[in-house]
Amino acid sequence: MLLHQVRINSNDISSIILKDILEACNAELVCQYDAFFDYCVEAENEFRGKLETDFHEKYPLYKWTKAVIADPDKTAKYRSNFTVYVDGEQLYPLEVANTIYSRLENLPFVDSIQMHDNNPDNNPQIPDEYK
Repeated sequence: MLLHQVRINSNDISSIILKDILEACNAELVCQYDAFFDYCVEAENEFRGKLETDFHEKYPLYKWTKAVIADPDKTAKYRSNFTVYVDGEQLYPLEVANTIYSRLENLPFVDSIQMHDNNPDNNPQIPDEYK
């Protein structure tokens, strides 16, 4: 089943309007930098002392994600990028994503907004140096 998510870029997420919109959709913003950092910590904690092959099977994005959070320019970029989670999930049906998108797209403090889906062909591929 194809699921979707909404992402925004903003340097001001403190707006009451934004909080009200998110609350009405049972949604919250998750900073992409924080999500990347948490992914790396989870991988490192779970696989401490285990075989590397198993590690990279379960966490294929680890090397790439670790490189991103170690890069100061990318760190700055991802600290202002947010994924909208609904009911604690980062992926949800298109109808839900469309509702959130339409409510956020014209807010003056949302610098950009994108919708993504879980089809790997529609998303960035892992660069060869991180495979």
